[in-house]
Amino acid sequence: MQNVIHTFKPEHVIRPRALEIVIPDTPAFLTDDFANRLFIYTGILVVGALVLPGLDDKGFHYTAKLDLSSLPRHHVFDDKPYHFITLPSPDPDHQNPQKKILWAAPVASLASIQGSNDADESFHAVDEVQVGEENDHLVLFIDIAEQGDGIGVARVSYQVNLMARRMF
Repeated sequence: MQNVIHTFKPEHVIRPRALEIVIPDTPAFLTDDFANRLFIYTGILVVGALVLPGLDDKGFHYTAKLDLSSLPRHHVFDDKPYHFITLPSPDPDHQNPQKKILWAAPVASLASIQGSNDADESFHAVDEVQVGEENDHLVLFIDIAEQGDGIGVARVSYQVNLMARRMF
């Protein structure tokens, strides 16, 4: 299967929401850092406007990329005042012991599928969800797989739970 990254803009998100919850200082695993905030970000990403080349019996795989920090009431984590908490990667093969991941729990699911009367067989899935950091911005990556003719994913809902620290 072919894999392509599609970058989405804030106008592709329906009802983005952000919660900031104050929590007691919580030590991060295997680090000297701690969190004092839990952020919860939710929304529905409209991916149906994509024209996917090669969507046929072999299928198509793409990554939807969304800069969550660019959405209204979503934060930039540049230590003014918010700071990302990173943890050692739980890499089972220990290929990269220096790799760090954000202290987060992202999830996404299919919210709607659109199709035509000609669609008789199809397959659609959210394969993987990750968050990362790019220039102090929180970025969401949703891997989507599709197979079939005349039908496709229209919307994907997401929720990102992120532990962070308010610096002052």
